[in-house]
Amino acid sequence: MPIVSLRASDFDATTRVAAFQDAVSAICKLDIVPDHLDRFTSETVIGVLPTLVTGIGIHSACRAERTTGLAAETGDNLMIHIPVAGGFSMHQHGGVAVDCAPGIIYVDPNEVPGRARFHGARSEVFYVSLPRGVLASCGSRLDRMLRGTAPLTPQWRLFSRYARALHDEMAGLSTDEALRCAVHVQDLALLALGADRDSAEQARGRGGRAARLAAIKSDIETHLTEPCLSVEWITSRHRIS
Repeated sequence: MPIVSLRASDFDATTRVAAFQDAVSAICKLDIVPDHLDRFTSETVIGVLPTLVTGIGIHSACRAERTTGLAAETGDNLMIHIPVAGGFSMHQHGGVAVDCAPGIIYVDPNEVPGRARFHGARSEVFYVSLPRGVLASCGSRLDRMLRGTAPLTPQWRLFSRYARALHDEMAGLSTDEALRCAVHVQDLALLALGADRDSAEQARGRGGRAARLAAIKSDIETHLTEPCLSVEWITSRHRIS
């Protein structure tokens, strides 16, 4: 599956910042302005599917701006920002300035201009971009979250872990396998956002089961050589019959 890597360190030292800025502008539709040119580091790894884009960004202190012109090139997607380490502040047109740190998410309408500032020597953020139409059944719940933060609830943690697992394994999956996993990510987003009852029931049946099965398999692999491992032990830990 398509994986795109952007690392400032891959560019020649004499033109590193300018070359990296050009690449980020073309691929991520952002203008990057480092706080310290001589100490600037940035790395983004993006997994691209027709129905889902995932990414991990690690940055030193800098400003990332989506201008009106760049915003017009992004399409009608929503990007969910999940801070992993460090933090950043965000301000998009039509919203208020907010601070983002581990333990919360930020829902970003891609077509809206705005500015993010990454703080400190190292900030890491996991991103998931979804077509807006996939989440339409969330209605006003989704509208209220745009350009704002929300707590990283158990539902959002489940979404994040499954999406991150897909991101990490995407290069080894076939197109069909990755697309099936993308449907599970979309379903988990619907559950976390609080879709209407019909959509939530459908999502619970697909994404919820897939995520729980992945967690059970991981638990079995972790404890494979331990004498405590049994059907009863697994069912008790995961609260299933």
